[in-house]
Amino acid sequence: MLVLLGFVVVVVGFALRRNPMLVVTVAGLVTGLLGGRSPKAILDAFGTGFAGSRSIVIFPLVLPVIGLVERNSLQKHSRRPISRLARLTTGRVFALYLLLLLRYGLCSLLFDRQLARDMAHEHHRDGTKALPAADRERVGQR
Repeated sequence: MLVLLGFVVVVVGFALRRNPMLVVTVAGLVTGLLGGRSPKAILDAFGTGFAGSRSIVIFPLVLPVIGLVERNSLQKHSRRPISRLARLTTGRVFALYLLLLLRYGLCSLLFDRQLARDMAHEHHRDGTKALPAADRERVGQR
């Protein structure tokens, strides 16, 4: 039951608006010590968790991209197209939404028809009898 004191440390630390990294680290130490682990085992668990997470791999890859973005002032250049979006009215947003819905809805219908056709052909190919000609016309020739 004392192991749950780490949860209390997290709640109090966030309520006092302390550094989240520090709060979680202290909570982990408190939980580990109250759980009967040695300080070496706790540090080993922290190291394994940190090295095993994907964020350690993403950080070196993203840092040069952030540097290039800042160097080429892409933030300044991206303001212009985003400011054009401010001129959109509610009607234009709904019209754009309906156009996209129509476009992808039609794609979905075409995909579903083709999927049904392929399923019908495969079903009759695996069976002993061939697909009847009338059904082949309705489903579509392959």
